[in-house]
Amino acid sequence: MGRLTWDALGERKYEIGVDHGVFYPFEGGIYTGGIAWNGLTGVDDNNGGRDASPLYSGGVKVGSEYTSEEYSGSIKCYTFPDEFEEYLGERELTPGIYARQQDRDQFGFCYRSKIGNDTEGTEHGYRIHMIYNMRVTDFSRAYSTVNESMDIQETTISFETFPQEIDDDEFDPVSEIVIDSTSLDPDVLNTLEEIIYGTDDADPRLPFPDEIIELTTPKQEMPDSWKLFPNTLVHPDGELYPYVKGG
Repeated sequence: MGRLTWDALGERKYEIGVDHGVFYPFEGGIYTGGIAWNGLTGVDDNNGGRDASPLYSGGVKVGSEYTSEEYSGSIKCYTFPDEFEEYLGERELTPGIYARQQDRDQFGFCYRSKIGNDTEGTEHGYRIHMIYNMRVTDFSRAYSTVNESMDIQETTISFETFPQEIDDDEFDPVSEIVIDSTSLDPDVLNTLEEIIYGTDDADPRLPFPDEIIELTTPKQEMPDSWKLFPNTLVHPDGELYPYVKGG
C-alpha cells in the first residue's frame, strides 16, 4: 500500500453547480415524457431518519437497531415547466383560472452536479442524480416590490420520496441513484444519457434502478435472456416495450 500522500496532482476534487434538470411525469407505471427544467438554481437533499434503538446485554451496549433512512429535500428555481403546475397542487378550473390546494401527483427528477479538480477545473466530470417517487410537500414564493436591486423571485419546492424497490437482496430500496461520469464506461454513459435526455426517435424517460443495473452490467456477465437497447428492453419473449418494474 505504501506511504500515504495528500493533495496529489489531480486528486484535489470538488463538486459545484447544478444543471440539466429534467422533470418526469409518472404515467402508466413509468417515468416518461421528460421535460427540461429551465431556471434551476439549486437542489438541497437530506438523508435522515436513520434513528438508532440501542440493544443491551448484561447492562452493556452490544449493538443498535436502525429505522429505514428517509430521503427528502428541496428544489430551488426561478421558473419551472408549465406541466409541473399540477404537481404543486394547482389545477385549471377554466382556461387561465387555477385552483390551488389540490392533490399532488408523484413524479421523477434528475439533475447534474459538476465534478472539478486542480488540473481540469469543472471539466473533470459530473454526477447525474436520479430521484424517484417524489411528491411535493410544500412550496414557497416570496413576492416583493420592484426596486433598484431588481432581484428575481426564487421558488423553493420541498419534496418527500418513497423508496423504489431493487430486485437484488443485497440492496435496500432507494430514492436516489447517482451516476459518476468519471467512473462509468463512456459508451454506457452515452446510452444512459440517451435514455434520460431522449433522442431524435425516443422521448426522454427515467430508467428504474433495475434497468440501470442491467445496463451497467458487463455484457459477459449479463443473462442471455436480456438484451438492452437505448430506450427499450427486449423481453425474453422478444417483445419490445418501455421498461416497467416487474413487467
